[in-house]
Amino acid sequence: MSDTLLSNTSDWTTLFERLPLPALILSFEQCMQKLNVRMANSAFKKELGYCAEASASWEKLLKQAFPEQHYRQWAQKVLQSELFGIHQTRIASNQVLSLRLICADGSEQWFQFSAASFDCKWPNAFLCMLTPIKVADEVVQSLVEKNAQLVKQQGELQYSETQLRQAQEIANIGSWELDLQSEQIHWSEQMFKIYREDPDSFQPNLESFWEKTPAGEKSKLQDLFQQMLSDAQQKRVMTKHLRSDGSTAVIDIVGKPLLDESGKPYKVVGATMDVSHLIELQKQNEELAHIVQVARQEIYVVDNQSNQILYANSKAQEQLGLSESTLSNMLISEINLDLTPESLSVIKSEIQEKSKSVLISTHQKANGSTYRVKAIIQFIQYQGQQALVIFSSDFTAIEKAQKAQLQHYRLLENILEHVPVRIFWKDKDGRYQGGNQLLLEDAGLSCVEELIGKTDFDLSWGREDAKKYREIDLEVMKTGQPNLQFEDYVRAKDGLQSILSLSTVPLYDEQGEVIGVLGSYDDITEWRDMEHKILQQQESLFHQANHDSLTQLPNRNLLEDRLEHALDKAQSNDSCFALFLVDLDQFKKVNDSYGHDFGDEILKQFALRLKRILQPEDTLTRFGGDEFAILLESMNSENDATVFSQALLDAAKEPFKVKGSTFYLTSSVGVSLYPKDAENKLNLLKCADAAVYRAKDEGRDNFQFYTNDLTLKAFEHLAMQTNLRHALINNELEVYFQPQVNAQENRLIGMEALVRWNHPQMGVIGPNRFIPIAEENGMIIELDRLTMRNAMQQWVKWYKQDVTPGILSLNLAVKNIQQPDFVEFVNETLQEMDCRPSWVELELTESDIMKDLDLMQKRLNEIKSLGVKVSIDDFGTGHSSLAYLKRLPVSKLKIDQSFIRDLPDDEEDSVITKTVIAMAKSLGLEVIAEGVETPEQRDFLVFHGCNLIQGYLYSRPKAADEIEQWLRESF
Repeated sequence: MSDTLLSNTSDWTTLFERLPLPALILSFEQCMQKLNVRMANSAFKKELGYCAEASASWEKLLKQAFPEQHYRQWAQKVLQSELFGIHQTRIASNQVLSLRLICADGSEQWFQFSAASFDCKWPNAFLCMLTPIKVADEVVQSLVEKNAQLVKQQGELQYSETQLRQAQEIANIGSWELDLQSEQIHWSEQMFKIYREDPDSFQPNLESFWEKTPAGEKSKLQDLFQQMLSDAQQKRVMTKHLRSDGSTAVIDIVGKPLLDESGKPYKVVGATMDVSHLIELQKQNEELAHIVQVARQEIYVVDNQSNQILYANSKAQEQLGLSESTLSNMLISEINLDLTPESLSVIKSEIQEKSKSVLISTHQKANGSTYRVKAIIQFIQYQGQQALVIFSSDFTAIEKAQKAQLQHYRLLENILEHVPVRIFWKDKDGRYQGGNQLLLEDAGLSCVEELIGKTDFDLSWGREDAKKYREIDLEVMKTGQPNLQFEDYVRAKDGLQSILSLSTVPLYDEQGEVIGVLGSYDDITEWRDMEHKILQQQESLFHQANHDSLTQLPNRNLLEDRLEHALDKAQSNDSCFALFLVDLDQFKKVNDSYGHDFGDEILKQFALRLKRILQPEDTLTRFGGDEFAILLESMNSENDATVFSQALLDAAKEPFKVKGSTFYLTSSVGVSLYPKDAENKLNLLKCADAAVYRAKDEGRDNFQFYTNDLTLKAFEHLAMQTNLRHALINNELEVYFQPQVNAQENRLIGMEALVRWNHPQMGVIGPNRFIPIAEENGMIIELDRLTMRNAMQQWVKWYKQDVTPGILSLNLAVKNIQQPDFVEFVNETLQEMDCRPSWVELELTESDIMKDLDLMQKRLNEIKSLGVKVSIDDFGTGHSSLAYLKRLPVSKLKIDQSFIRDLPDDEEDSVITKTVIAMAKSLGLEVIAEGVETPEQRDFLVFHGCNLIQGYLYSRPKAADEIEQWLRESF
């Protein structure tokens, strides 16, 4: 039956199941890499005895049918190759495979395997048939057996290679082969480790070997290489080699040429051992031998059996006057008269017990004279055998030292009796062996004999103190560590408490064994009381010097210290931090208006708010006045500084409540970053200060980061401040005038007086550059009053010339209104200039009026009583309401130019402008628009009821002579 007929038969599964021979349907998956068992017929399960689960997976089937691993690997490879070939050609296999399968019951059975491509619901499918045969194919059997043998041999080879690799690694030996024709070198794995090269990226060859050979070794090595090839003999050499990591290895190389049939070398094989550590060890041994040889002690090595001298160092030869060769033929007893064979036997037993023996003995020189020595004797291994090593020191110097020690002892006794502290010494059992007179007095004893032999428990200290002192003594003797200046609080019988300073050190005998303790103590109660008072005073002085007395915050001194610490930390950790300067806006007005007690309370409240938003590692300081500095070390990025700056602004905006009054303030924040802006504390402070000025220039209530141009602007700011003061003195300020027109009637109604600075070098300077400086440093009062006088003087002059300029509008800073003598000044100036009050109108900004409404209402009523009108400038930018406007004696509203600029196209500005006009009319106020530049803006305003216009549409601000000519020409 053909494949097509079979695949088109709807009931092919029934036919497959009824096939009399064992059959399987297999299919490829995963890009022809994996075989799956799709179906197995009843004959297959019956013949081999496999259950459905065992034949459901190709892997499971292989493990059951071919349990021997080598045979299974061979069968899997042959079957997959056969099926892949059928899939490629779509032709049934002509090859018959004989296979040995193990059935479920463990029996062995041979089959002939055949397969054909099979179209069914599974892609890449095959119909596979197994035909039972009685006798196995001899060729196949032979192949299987040979394959098993090859697999076994391959495993043994791999095992041998592994053993060889491990042996090379342990011995630090690598093998290599050099092909003389290509000059390429094959390295074993250990060779790469010896030379510290990467096997994945480095290909060794003869050229690279010569390159890594030091210049001093290269020519010698090349000559030896050529000699080896010429002689065709094995050669060995020790040389140096430069590793890839820059270090130098000492290597032992063995190489042997292999000859071809003609007797010419075609390859060199060899091994390389890294002997760097052996060379280093040899060097250390030589250094150690030299140290022994030149030691200042006499050193002898003596044979343990014969007692013959094996070695004597230079010092021994020098002391005895004997040469090394003479000494090497002598017994130790010939130079050390006390080291007889009998005494040596006893000494050796002692060494085995205590590891060493110490002996005072006599040495005899070559000239017959003798000298006393102190010898320390131990066992050592010398040249592979046990020997004695004797370290001898001339005892003559020791005797002199003992005499000196006696003198020192007598001197010490004298010192002990006169030193102003209590001194004592005890044995290991805690029994006193001596003490000075002060100790005897404290113990209530008359002489030292009464003290010797007693313990602390026998004296008047009390049992608890005695127990404590014994524990201290035992710890010192156990550890060998002194216990110095230990302070102990004791209470006398009268109840008074004293402070004792105790010190205890271990006492050693000549053998270095602890034999007791030496101690001293002193009553330091008065000294501690005095020290405590001095420390309190120092802490108080330090606090006063480094903290602000009002807020108790650190001051500038402490900030600079913390900045130094932050700089050191950031440089070590390669991290960043930020410095913030926070300035309360318009704070001076609070002090001027309400007094410093109100201002101080606000500063304390603000300090507490700032503390709440800081981390423990950050530093908050009061920098001076209303300025605070914050060192933020808990910062990971510039974004952290931005978030923190906003938190500082928010902290200032919370209402301040002082003595029943509520104050609303804002702040300006300047930020400098390390290391972005500066790398020392002085420049970081300068940068933050410059950023604060920028924040104030930007209208306050904001934060600014330092930028490079701020330093230049800071210098310009200071220069401008100095020049402005000169300008007031030298009369460089000039009044300009800008017309105000009734657009509907085309009639002049007045002019606004605007000040300009006519600088001798910089020319005319606009008010936006110097007015903020004048407001900041208080010069605005003098500037406004000078402008008022000059403008009134010019106004009176025009009226006398029948020019009829209308109403004079004068801009005033709020600081002027706040001055107690302002109303008096206005009245006196009007009289002095012979200026009618009805000619004058004072303009104040809406935001200035709303800062202190009660004071403004009082002062503006006083101004109105003089006959002078008041208008609100920049209306619409503040927070006034109808209720407030009704309370104020205002006659005119001036619409801020920000609402005029985009008229009539901007819908929002149009609504605001119409609302202001309607509100002014409802209150019976005049309304004027400033900043009008186009006919469209004018027409819009007139149409909606605002006839009074000021702006470039009619004229820019001009000097008095220019505006006078304009008036005569235009009106």
